[in-house]
Amino acid sequence: HCVAMFGDEFYFQNLSVTQALNHGIKTEWYRGDSTFGMESHYINVRIDTCGWDCWNNNGPHDSVFFNVICIDASQAAENTYNGITVGPLATGRFIGCHVWTRAASKRCAWAIKILGGSNEFVGCHFEGAWFGNVGIFSNNNVFDDSNRYYAAWNGFNIYLGETASLNVIKGYLEVPGEGRPACKGIVLGGEPTDYVSGNIIDVAA
Repeated sequence: HCVAMFGDEFYFQNLSVTQALNHGIKTEWYRGDSTFGMESHYINVRIDTCGWDCWNNNGPHDSVFFNVICIDASQAAENTYNGITVGPLATGRFIGCHVWTRAASKRCAWAIKILGGSNEFVGCHFEGAWFGNVGIFSNNNVFDDSNRYYAAWNGFNIYLGETASLNVIKGYLEVPGEGRPACKGIVLGGEPTDYVSGNIIDVAA
């Protein structure tokens, strides 16, 4: 990985990561008691061209991501890794973030795959993935009406699976561009074991 951090309360600011063999950035932390801090802050971070995830984040929780740009994840194996993976131990506030893929590049599986609950998204754009631009597999995530979800290359704008419940999804769903494959807007579950319920969805399409 270009940057790998296990810990909490650290700051990345004005950071550029490029040409990572594996993950561009990997962050992780698992302690949440009062003895240890929580929040980290990531401001003006650009991650460009990674073999695996651009950002694999599994903590610390309650972190802030401001103006994070992720381009061309999953170049080692198409449709396999993600622009951003939010792990089960991670929560945060994502503000003005953009995940995308160049036209001639391999496509990531998900622009953002959310495995941890209680995240908030403001003014973010998600595009360029194969299966789906937003994959929600957890609870209590909030997307406000300033977010945009572009058409995935061969899948879904937004997919809710596993135990995706009590999420709030607002914003704007884009349509595929001319000559692009059709995609589905929002899909609520696709496996027999999925339990998707109590979500609030209010989008313009």
